[in-house]
Amino acid sequence: MPTTLLRGVLHAAARHVRALGGRPREPFVDPRQAHACLDLETLSLRVDATILSIGACSWLAGDKPGTFRKTIELQVNMDQPGRRIDAGTIAWWAMQSDEARARAFGDAANGVEAPTLAQALAQLKEWLDTLHDPMVWTNDPSFDAAIVNHANDGDLLWYYRNTRCCRTAADCVTDAEYDALKEELKTASHAPLDDAKLSGAVVQTYLLKTAALRGER
Repeated sequence: MPTTLLRGVLHAAARHVRALGGRPREPFVDPRQAHACLDLETLSLRVDATILSIGACSWLAGDKPGTFRKTIELQVNMDQPGRRIDAGTIAWWAMQSDEARARAFGDAANGVEAPTLAQALAQLKEWLDTLHDPMVWTNDPSFDAAIVNHANDGDLLWYYRNTRCCRTAADCVTDAEYDALKEELKTASHAPLDDAKLSGAVVQTYLLKTAALRGER
């Protein structure tokens, strides 16, 4: 996150605390708690959607983010049996740029060997387990979280109470803050890892704001 933006966020939070009659305190973000942001690209909006690619980033307070990215093997009938492909979503992808489609369909579309869905989910679970009970943020839980856990035969990939919504966090971030984050990260649309990184930056801004308002007791 840009230093000037971070300073502005904390100053604004302190002003708000004063307006409420409280005393601003030093912000506190638990350095022991891991967070992860997860993003999918799919061929349907339904919970049983065929999954094209998975992107995720993770962080602890003050640490450089970790990342996860997998593009799924596209032999759908063999590797994602029973998962849905919707004509409307196919039409939507057809209207996107060649670059966006290449990012979403990724390695498998370019003839590079890619994991099956089952393999990618197992690798995602292993990656999440290394974070030791992370808070998992998605944009939003009724889409990404629901689809990826449904694809795992309904077995949750993380502790259910740790699911968080990026859209709620984004309500606490101004348009100017969002634009500054996007410019800093230089993210591309419909690239799940880039989308996850941008969502992660939004969540971190939200966490810093709420920490500054809450303070330490």
